[in-house]
Amino acid sequence: MTTIFYQRYEQLCSERGLKPQTQEILSVLGVTSPTISGWKKGASPKIEAICSLANYFGVSSDYLLGLSELRNPSNMTLTDHEQLLIKAFRSADAQGQQNIIFSCQYELRKAKRGATVNAE
Repeated sequence: MTTIFYQRYEQLCSERGLKPQTQEILSVLGVTSPTISGWKKGASPKIEAICSLANYFGVSSDYLLGLSELRNPSNMTLTDHEQLLIKAFRSADAQGQQNIIFSCQYELRKAKRGATVNAE
């Protein structure tokens, strides 16, 4: 059973034109080919390997483990409007924060309905 981790690992290798068990990656990770075969079968990688892979591919460990869809959240930049929204939320009292959340949920539902209507 291939895990999300291995699927992402395989995809990242493919994007660089590498096979999952190339000597370059084995050297970077300090693991053997059977270790990588074990990952493909569902074995969990050691934390050191996860950190090395994250650094090598420039992604977060959360992305590798399937805990996030963002490859590298630190590279994410916010627009001025997005920054304003965060600033307003953080400075609002509990009721103000709740109002902002309700407004966002309303806009998401509206956008979803619009996407459904446009798809038909």
